[in-house]
Parts: sequence; C-alpha cells; structure tokens
Amino acid sequence: MKNGGWVRWRHWTANGMVAFGQMPLRDVGRELQKFEAEAIKILKETGADHVLYGVKEYDSDGNLDTVRFYLEPMSEQEFEDRVVKNSAGMTVYAVHKR
Repeated sequence: MKNGGWVRWRHWTANGMVAFGQMPLRDVGRELQKFEAEAIKILKETGADHVLYGVKEYDSDGNLDTVRFYLEPMSEQEFEDRVVKNSAGMTVYAVHKR
C-alpha cells in the first residue's frame, strides 16, 4: 500500500483552504459520509442544484493521492463549469437536487 496506508487531505471553503493533513486511508469513507450528511442539510437549506462535498485525486499509477473536502452549494452552471469540466482522473462526491 502506497504511503503506508495514509492519504493527504485538504478542506476548502469559499475563503480558500482552511485545514490540511494526513489521515489513515481507512478513515476516508467515514469522513466523506460526515461531509455528505452536512451537504444534504445545505442542499435543503439553500435550494442549490448541487452541493460538492468531496473529491478524490489519483496519481499517475492510479493510487489515491489526495482527498479534498468541501461544502459548496452550486447552481447547475457552476457545477458544470467548475466540477464536470475539470474532473478527469478524479472521483467527485456531491449531492444533487434532482
């Protein structure tokens, strides 16, 4: 297992990166679930079309390199422009109105 089972993470808000570090690979799913629960609340509160809550980035060998956490409500156009068009080689986690 690359990096001894650890993965880098970053937490981004509208104001930029607010936290970063490393976590055991086994904890990534649990953290994504926490962000998903918050994203669902934000989706209901804001009426946004989408709420982006996570992105997994992979290295050239296909190994998980970095996990980025967000809680960003977005319109359909924002999601298309900022996420869909730039998601090659990544796994995107978001909740959607539809």
